[in-house]
Amino acid sequence: MVALRLTSDVLKLDLPSVEDRIKRFIRDYLEKCGATGIVLGVSGGVDSCTTAAVASLSIGGRKVLGLVLPEEETYNRGRKVRFCH
Repeated sequence: MVALRLTSDVLKLDLPSVEDRIKRFIRDYLEKCGATGIVLGVSGGVDSCTTAAVASLSIGGRKVLGLVLPEEETYNRGRKVRFCH
Protein backbone atom coordinates (compact mmCIF):
# COMPACT_ATOMS: atom_id res chain seq x y z
CA MET A 1 0.00 0.00 0.00
CA VAL A 2 1.26 3.47 -0.88
CA ALA A 3 0.98 6.13 1.81
CA LEU A 4 -0.20 9.50 0.58
CA ARG A 5 0.88 12.65 2.35
CA LEU A 6 -1.59 15.47 2.68
CA THR A 7 0.22 18.74 2.13
CA SER A 8 -0.73 22.30 1.31
CA ASP A 9 0.01 21.52 -2.35
CA VAL A 10 -3.48 20.01 -2.68
CA LEU A 11 -4.88 23.53 -2.22
CA LYS A 12 -2.97 24.91 -5.21
CA LEU A 13 -5.61 24.92 -7.92
CA ASP A 14 -5.68 26.37 -11.40
CA LEU A 15 -9.10 27.95 -10.84
CA PRO A 16 -9.81 28.87 -14.49
CA SER A 17 -9.07 25.26 -15.45
CA VAL A 18 -11.33 23.92 -12.68
CA GLU A 19 -14.13 26.25 -13.79
CA ASP A 20 -13.77 25.12 -17.40
CA ARG A 21 -13.91 21.45 -16.37
CA ILE A 22 -17.07 21.99 -14.31
CA LYS A 23 -18.80 23.92 -17.10
CA ARG A 24 -17.83 21.25 -19.63
CA PHE A 25 -19.20 18.55 -17.32
CA ILE A 26 -22.53 20.39 -17.05
CA ARG A 27 -22.84 20.81 -20.83
CA ASP A 28 -21.82 17.20 -21.51
CA TYR A 29 -24.23 15.84 -18.89
CA LEU A 30 -27.16 17.82 -20.30
CA GLU A 31 -26.36 16.63 -23.80
CA LYS A 32 -26.07 13.00 -22.61
CA CYS A 33 -29.46 13.25 -20.87
CA GLY A 34 -31.14 15.06 -23.74
CA ALA A 35 -32.05 17.95 -21.44
CA THR A 36 -32.30 21.52 -22.65
CA GLY A 37 -31.99 23.24 -19.30
CA ILE A 38 -31.48 22.97 -15.57
CA VAL A 39 -33.86 23.45 -12.63
CA LEU A 40 -32.16 24.36 -9.36
CA GLY A 41 -33.40 24.78 -5.82
CA VAL A 42 -31.94 28.05 -4.54
CA SER A 43 -31.87 28.89 -0.84
CA GLY A 44 -29.90 32.12 -1.15
CA GLY A 45 -26.82 30.60 0.42
CA VAL A 46 -23.34 30.59 -1.07
CA ASP A 47 -23.55 27.01 -2.36
CA SER A 48 -26.79 27.36 -4.29
CA CYS A 49 -25.87 30.81 -5.62
CA THR A 50 -22.52 29.50 -6.85
CA THR A 51 -24.22 26.53 -8.48
CA ALA A 52 -26.71 28.82 -10.23
CA ALA A 53 -23.93 31.11 -11.45
CA VAL A 54 -21.79 28.29 -12.84
CA ALA A 55 -24.81 26.65 -14.48
CA SER A 56 -25.74 29.97 -16.11
CA LEU A 57 -22.20 30.49 -17.35
CA SER A 58 -22.21 26.95 -18.73
CA ILE A 59 -25.42 26.94 -20.76
CA GLY A 60 -26.77 30.49 -20.60
CA GLY A 61 -28.98 32.04 -17.97
CA ARG A 62 -32.19 31.62 -19.95
CA LYS A 63 -31.78 27.83 -19.71
CA VAL A 64 -31.47 27.81 -15.91
CA LEU A 65 -34.55 28.00 -13.68
CA GLY A 66 -33.96 28.73 -10.02
CA LEU A 67 -36.73 27.87 -7.58
CA VAL A 68 -36.53 29.75 -4.30
CA LEU A 69 -36.43 27.15 -1.56
CA PRO A 70 -35.70 29.04 1.65
CA GLU A 71 -34.29 27.17 4.58
CA GLU A 72 -34.15 28.16 8.21
CA GLU A 73 -30.69 29.77 8.23
CA THR A 74 -31.24 32.04 5.22
CA TYR A 75 -35.00 32.63 5.36
CA ASN A 76 -36.23 35.86 6.93
CA ARG A 77 -39.99 35.69 7.51
CA GLY A 78 -40.25 39.45 7.88
CA ARG A 79 -38.66 40.15 4.51
CA LYS A 80 -40.79 40.01 1.39
CA VAL A 81 -39.10 38.69 -1.73
CA ARG A 82 -39.91 40.30 -5.06
CA PHE A 83 -39.82 38.17 -8.15
CA CYS A 84 -39.08 39.57 -11.59
CA HIS A 85 -41.08 38.32 -14.55
